[in-house]
Amino acid sequence: MPVKVSARTPVEVAVRRKGRRDPSTYAMLLALVVLAVVMLIPFVIVVLNAIKSPAEYASRGPLALPEGLYLQGIVDFWNRVDFGQKLLNSVVISGSVAVVAVFLSILNAYAIGIGRVKGRVSLLVVFLLAAMLPQEALVYPLYYLWKQVGLYDTRLGVIVIFTVFQSAFGTYLLSSVLGTFPREILEAARIDGANRWQVLWRVVVPISRPTLTVLLIFFFIWTWNEFFIPLVMLISNENQTVPVALGVLQGQRLMDATTSSASALLGIVPAVVFFLFFQRTLTRGVTVCGGDQVKFGDGYRMRPGFEADHPVEVLDLAVAPGSLTVYAPTRRILHRADLHDSGPVVTLGLSAPMPDVVGVTITHFAGEVPRGPRFELDTDSSAEESTEVWYDDETAVLTSGALSVRVSRGEGWRVDFTAEGRTLTSSGARGMAFVTADDGRHYVRDRLNLGVGDAVYGLGERFGPLVKNGQVVDIWNADAGTGSEQAYKNVPFYLTNAGYGVFVNHPGHVSFEVASEAMSSVQFSVEGQSLEYFVVYGPTPAEILRKYTALTGRPALPPAWSFGLWLSTSFTTSYDEATVTGFIDGMAERDLPLSVFHFDCFWMREFHWCDFEWDPRVFPDPRGMLERLKSRGLRICVWINPYIAQRSQLFAEGTAGGYLLERPNGDVWQWDRWQPGMALVDFTNPEAREWYAAKLDALLDMGVDCFKTDFGERIPTDVAYFDGSDPEPMHNYYSYLYTRTVFEVLRKRRGDREAVVFARSATAGSQRFPVHWGGDSAAAYESMAESLRGGLSLGMSGFGYWSHDIGGFWGAPGPGLFKRWVAFGMLSSHSRLHGDSSYRVPWLFDEESVDVLRLFTKLKARLMPYLFQVARQAHTDGVPMMRAMALAFPHDPACVYLDRQYMLGDDLLVAPVFSDEGTVSYYVPPGSWTHFLTGEPVNGPRWVEERHDFLSIPLLVRPGAVVPVGGVDDRPDYDYADGVTLQAYELADGARATTTIPTVTGDVATTFVTSRQAGVVRVEVDHGRSAGVPRAWQVLLVGVRSVASVDGGTATEHAHGTLVRADGEAVTVTLGESPPRSMLRGSESDKTTPAT
Repeated sequence: MPVKVSARTPVEVAVRRKGRRDPSTYAMLLALVVLAVVMLIPFVIVVLNAIKSPAEYASRGPLALPEGLYLQGIVDFWNRVDFGQKLLNSVVISGSVAVVAVFLSILNAYAIGIGRVKGRVSLLVVFLLAAMLPQEALVYPLYYLWKQVGLYDTRLGVIVIFTVFQSAFGTYLLSSVLGTFPREILEAARIDGANRWQVLWRVVVPISRPTLTVLLIFFFIWTWNEFFIPLVMLISNENQTVPVALGVLQGQRLMDATTSSASALLGIVPAVVFFLFFQRTLTRGVTVCGGDQVKFGDGYRMRPGFEADHPVEVLDLAVAPGSLTVYAPTRRILHRADLHDSGPVVTLGLSAPMPDVVGVTITHFAGEVPRGPRFELDTDSSAEESTEVWYDDETAVLTSGALSVRVSRGEGWRVDFTAEGRTLTSSGARGMAFVTADDGRHYVRDRLNLGVGDAVYGLGERFGPLVKNGQVVDIWNADAGTGSEQAYKNVPFYLTNAGYGVFVNHPGHVSFEVASEAMSSVQFSVEGQSLEYFVVYGPTPAEILRKYTALTGRPALPPAWSFGLWLSTSFTTSYDEATVTGFIDGMAERDLPLSVFHFDCFWMREFHWCDFEWDPRVFPDPRGMLERLKSRGLRICVWINPYIAQRSQLFAEGTAGGYLLERPNGDVWQWDRWQPGMALVDFTNPEAREWYAAKLDALLDMGVDCFKTDFGERIPTDVAYFDGSDPEPMHNYYSYLYTRTVFEVLRKRRGDREAVVFARSATAGSQRFPVHWGGDSAAAYESMAESLRGGLSLGMSGFGYWSHDIGGFWGAPGPGLFKRWVAFGMLSSHSRLHGDSSYRVPWLFDEESVDVLRLFTKLKARLMPYLFQVARQAHTDGVPMMRAMALAFPHDPACVYLDRQYMLGDDLLVAPVFSDEGTVSYYVPPGSWTHFLTGEPVNGPRWVEERHDFLSIPLLVRPGAVVPVGGVDDRPDYDYADGVTLQAYELADGARATTTIPTVTGDVATTFVTSRQAGVVRVEVDHGRSAGVPRAWQVLLVGVRSVASVDGGTATEHAHGTLVRADGEAVTVTLGESPPRSMLRGSESDKTTPAT
């Protein structure tokens, strides 16, 4: 390991000149001083005259300094007006109004702002009008009414009046503030078992305390200064307030100037004292309430309530094999005296877990006990040997492969990540920070800059815009459907089109501000004393994903049968064996290939989820039923979740065995959402995992093939885990343990390449256990587009396979939407018909729906030689099957923001249609592409607008591609090499393409090499990479109409070109003079794709 020794010893510290202040700073300070003096002059005059004698005032005037301390005026005023009683009245009235009005305001605002009661706008208008009514208009009705009810000339009567006035204003203000209260915080509280009252007092009130304090101050001062209504309503001397007493006496000639000053001083001192006591929260009030606890910035400054310490220089270095440690103080060290009480020192640790990856750890206190959980990472033990570290007077550098991290040792703090001669990103001055909040919490933050045009992708399955710039993303799993900013699958990893990705190695809550709090950077932070992240160099997005998944885990290869059509009972529908058999018979009668049948939750008894027992009222012979279904070639999936209802017999078992998640006091954690008295399995307990796995084993013995692992997001944090794991990060990580437990049962019983789940929740690393689906979408085109964005975002987060509910989950789709979603769904990784309360067999929509499902199901089966090889790539390289255009074409600026089309593997472009009418616009990258369904050419780069009927979809083949198409269309798992057709598209002269045909177990069956030289196309079996030669195979030269000669096969005409049937291991085709292919399709005169 080369190390350049610095000439400066670590203890030497250069003395730097102090920076000079900007002249504008002095001007601002001077202006503030002048303003403060002007405002204080009246108060000072009052104080001076209050302690003068009348004689001194008469002889020397109001502005002279007093010769001595004369307090008789204050004493005389106090005794004359019985000031103690007046003060008590004002304090009681003002204090009571302030407290009660705030209490009523928070109750009203909680119902209106958070509860969202009906007619909230009208209610707010009423409260606003009540606050705006002039007191003069109300005084006579109130005087008459109070005389009637006996509240006239009582402190209670005045308290009631002002409480109504103040709470009307407070309700209006707080309703607006609480209307923006973070929903995820409320949801987290409900997950923790809090009822509405507890949510109010334990969550809303503590977070809103600064705003409530502001209202308390204002209500007290406003009521204290009220004069008119107390003057009318309080006529007896013993009930009067201070302002009334002052007003009455000011009109009497008994009051001289010094006594008047004394009265004024005594009148305002209580209010000033009250204000000073609470002033710290005055400016924080509205800004802190309802905000994100880890959004620290307020423009140039920190938000009130947060203080940040930033590393400012390198004090010392430590080098070890494969690592570099930097000690950075947060205050300038100018001389030795500064070493004492110098503030926090940030320890920056740099390491290399594998080539082209740099690990960064930012630590304040290193003594924090690691409780877990931690992500399971696959590091490269040999990386340490190839890691280089060196430093000199100006720089310290750690290099891992092509990626280097450079820490500046000169003036100013800066950390740069560089590769191949360019800077990828940097953390500059005030980027890293140790943040302390007023409530005692601590956070660690870093901020990596974005260059002009840098786009950010990933962060899990997010249903908003594919490019995350401008978004605030909280890594916190939630069950919120596809229509919100929340997500089922939160992954603290993002990649950019600038050649790098960032993985924050924290399973819990991570807050990302992506070009939002700071426009030219990504900020991320975690609570605690330390932050760890990895920078991954590509340079391409595909290479970034390859290296990221090498670190966090590659997706397993799902079984080939799982790529066929899944049909579900749906969620709340009624069904029994006759219903199920009727659906399966209907599919067979209509020639609709079906691979998997799924039983959703009502295969178990209601209120018993999950006891893993078939409902005997509906399924009296489940084992026999499964045998009958499987005899038809079907695989069986059943719905499960990690929750145990109290009525389930497993609740008593789990409680007795200690298998259920407990509260800190030892009680089993329970709530009544989803199932009455529901508890959760504690998957940190090995015995609990074995207990849960045994229940699944029994179902596998019965004939079940796989499980839909639903839920796993609503995980509470007021719990104690068996292994002592921290409940906060376990909120997200629970999904990993849950899915891993189920997947390992399947892998153990069925084998490595037969295990598959259908999972909803996930975190980083969950890609190891496929497949995941997009959760609860709605039956609408908008939700169909949301689902696609979520799938592409998840693919950019390291997940290789993804599915969604065809037709949407919530609601009943119309026939048009169902047919459009079928085309999209069958050209996805995995395809499932599933819904909420409606069956999803196609004949219930219309007869054309049957035709559409048949066409695209058979198309997918024929594409399985291609698709299963793409699946193998996802398994071996971590690149998803469904790829955002920015992932497939990273150097094409037109692809940066595209989120309504995608690449299915390397060679197929899919553009779903999002309307009944069939109009679709999509972008075609450079080259001569071909419509797969029609054989028509489409030249790029350009945007194309087309109209498609329901039996068509834009499905384009990349120029130069050789797509293997199978000879079987009624099942997804078959011998892909036998009878395969290699469809070659736009082979350029000098081109060479390798096509691998997999077996159904994921091995290599045959490898073909296709080349073109000087008008001769040759296709041959590569024996070095093949298990054998297919019995029958052929080549389709798409777009080629003229062939001069064929060696090793027989050529015939085909609708899309020339078909050559091979006689042996190779064919050679000499091309003839072909007419040019039709020019660019999609002109104004021709925008309709013929149906096939």
